[in-house]
Amino acid sequence: MRYLISPKEKNDLSIDLLLISEKLKSEWSKVDIQTIINPNRKYSLQWQIPIENRILEGMVAKDRMSIALEGDIRDCAKFALWLRSQIDPKYQLFFYDQGYSADVELRKETTEEEIVKQFVEF
Repeated sequence: MRYLISPKEKNDLSIDLLLISEKLKSEWSKVDIQTIINPNRKYSLQWQIPIENRILEGMVAKDRMSIALEGDIRDCAKFALWLRSQIDPKYQLFFYDQGYSADVELRKETTEEEIVKQFVEF
């Protein structure tokens, strides 16, 4: 399933591609990052992070206001919380699935469990 992280409404948030690349490399040494140069794609940067026996894929949208993730919900939740710590808290961010069946506001105090329970039936 694809998960997304973005503000609910357009604003002046602009994810710096060079800076996010550097921070990804600093946090996950085995990350594979690629710039997307195809003008027909909706994304401008993509990466793959190996986590245990899984891969977490991520992409920054061309508008630099949102990130798409594909992978295990727990890995996506951890990434979302890491991203929240990297972006100025003046920007309200939400984590949601592609079908928008639920959303979670990413706040400083948001936990991985809060995110996961919205998208996993126990």
